[in-house]
Amino acid sequence: MPAALTHRPLSLAQETCCDGRIRVAGDAAHGRVHCGIQGFPSVVQTNSLSMEQPPRRRRIFTLKPVDVAHDDGRATNISILSLRAPHMRQFHLAWLGFFAAFTSWFAIPPLIKSIKKDLGIRDSDAESSNFAAVVSAIGFRLAVGPLIDRYGPQRAMAVILVLGSLPVAFTGLVSSGSGLIALRFFVGLLGASFVPCQAWATSLFSKDVAGSANAIVAGWGNMGGGFTYLVLPQIVALFTLMGLTPTLAWKVTLVLPFVVCVVVAVLILVYGVDSLPVGPREQLPAGLAGPSMAAVSQETIASDELEQRRHPPKAATARLTRTLGLFGRMLLNPAVLILMLHYALTFGVELAIDNIIGTYFLEHFKRSSCNPQTDPDKCSLLTVQTAGLLGSLFGLTNIFSRASGGILSDWLAYAMPVHGMPLRLLLQTALLVITGISVVVFSSLSQLASAVPVMVIFSLSCQMGCGTTFALVPRVHPEHNGVVSGLVGAGGSIGAAVFASVFKSVAPNYADGFDILGKVVLVAGIGSGVLLSIEGQSLWRSALAMLRRLRPASATQP
Repeated sequence: MPAALTHRPLSLAQETCCDGRIRVAGDAAHGRVHCGIQGFPSVVQTNSLSMEQPPRRRRIFTLKPVDVAHDDGRATNISILSLRAPHMRQFHLAWLGFFAAFTSWFAIPPLIKSIKKDLGIRDSDAESSNFAAVVSAIGFRLAVGPLIDRYGPQRAMAVILVLGSLPVAFTGLVSSGSGLIALRFFVGLLGASFVPCQAWATSLFSKDVAGSANAIVAGWGNMGGGFTYLVLPQIVALFTLMGLTPTLAWKVTLVLPFVVCVVVAVLILVYGVDSLPVGPREQLPAGLAGPSMAAVSQETIASDELEQRRHPPKAATARLTRTLGLFGRMLLNPAVLILMLHYALTFGVELAIDNIIGTYFLEHFKRSSCNPQTDPDKCSLLTVQTAGLLGSLFGLTNIFSRASGGILSDWLAYAMPVHGMPLRLLLQTALLVITGISVVVFSSLSQLASAVPVMVIFSLSCQMGCGTTFALVPRVHPEHNGVVSGLVGAGGSIGAAVFASVFKSVAPNYADGFDILGKVVLVAGIGSGVLLSIEGQSLWRSALAMLRRLRPASATQP
């Protein structure tokens, strides 16, 4: 009997076959290796057409230089510790740009108590400025999308950093509440940096690792919100010790985020690129030098402009109709709507809390023997610096939390191919439940020793939920992933605006706002999590299938 065909690809350079038999002949021209055992020869085809096997999953992370796909030049794994061009250098520039944007976007909240006191701004105006900073980001995100298509994420990110951080540097010139509201409205442009950040990371990595790359750059960028609470109050204290007045100290401090954004923007313009070649394009094999996003878009734009010159009204109307129709179809997809809600319950919650967490620690935790009416400044258990330090914990957990959510969700799909999607949906719902419960508990605590650990719990679950949400996005409508991603991202900004309005309505009693927020996340998370259906799988379908399997077994019991 001839030996069975092997299922492992063979190299013609090998001297033995994969099952240990001695290679006795080779035919490189026809891709055959002749192997024999005890005098019985057999022919093993080595070409890929005759020896199909499931593709071997690559490791997502590596300490070596990244592997590059030869069809589009994208990296197939992530080398976190590398700064090698182009993939990892652009990867680090993407999260660094988003980090700098967050640093300026949330530079004012850690210092808002001093700003209100020195400028005579009312609490209601301060809350309105928080609201303006997150609401304006919705419109700016929509406007930035076409700019990225035309000019690429590199230049879009650099422009956003400079223009968005410039108003922060001018905060010291504000003299009224309305001026602060208007200033922070334009600072909301920095919230649009999320769009080039994600577009950049997506263009660098293959679809197998793009989700993990997106989660990492977004999570590390979100750390900027915690970094401001950690660093800026300390810088104000340092300037005060150096002899500046408290008022001048915070005004000078708010110039620093602008300087950081300008420096990062210069780095992005000098070292960043939109294209994917690993060397001079003319020296690369065909297909290895991936075209830049801007170049591809320019071809599309040129085609559109040619059509528009031929039929001006018709072309413009048709393009608008196609765009609106696509957005309309996606909005009619229940999975898209539910993921928008989930991102509102995770990223929206994170943004709303970023605006008030330092103030909450400063004003909620009081000395029991003190009368806030007579001496409010001395009743707080914390100083501005220590309140900022505790508030920074909420944002700094992003160093691993958001990425871990996306990676865990992808791992469930890989480790359990049959039940992977239901388990991913269960993970998504569980994180929302944990977030809701822990936020409600946090709202009722009056002791720092118990409040801080609970805050860390809901910061971890909330940020992991951001990662699991975007890990599911590519599964909803792969051919229109960009539109779905944009809509889900907009859901986060809408959620931030809604929850910011909740905190505004209950200010200065933020504990009630946390209570409302937690209950909304809990109820909406459970209801929508059970109904969410992706790739024909959902939690309720899985539960029904489990009941059907258990029913015959229970019926046979005596």
